Amino acid sequence: MVQTAKTCEKGFTLIEVLVAIVILSFISIASFSFMTNAYENETRSIARIKALQLAFSCSEYLQSLDFDAISENSCDFLEVDNTFRKFNISFNINILQKDVIPNEVKLVDVIVKWNLYGKNNEYVLKMLVNNDV
Repeated sequence: MVQTAKTCEKGFTLIEVLVAIVILSFISIASFSFMTNAYENETRSIARIKALQLAFSCSEYLQSLDFDAISENSCDFLEVDNTFRKFNISFNINILQKDVIPNEVKLVDVIVKWNLYGKNNEYVLKMLVNNDV
């Protein structure tokens, strides 16, 4: 009786290891792309929130001023911590005003502008200011 030796193979072949590495590479590239997009979207959201805070702070300040004291430079003193995530973003506040009813009601636009990732952004807050004589 002739006995044949059974060969027991344990472990993975080279092809199986290479296929596993390729699959893991695709998964890691996809997750890295997702994380990069999430990071950029969160940074955009933080910049927009800071712009909203500036616009509302400016509008509150304008409402506390006398009717005739409102000017284009009224909110120049407002500053925001504009350095986050290695970005140095400058926020510009413009104030446009138009008389709706002369010497009684003004339409004031508080415009906050900033640039992030090479794209210009702006937020416009419109408000009516009444002359309480």
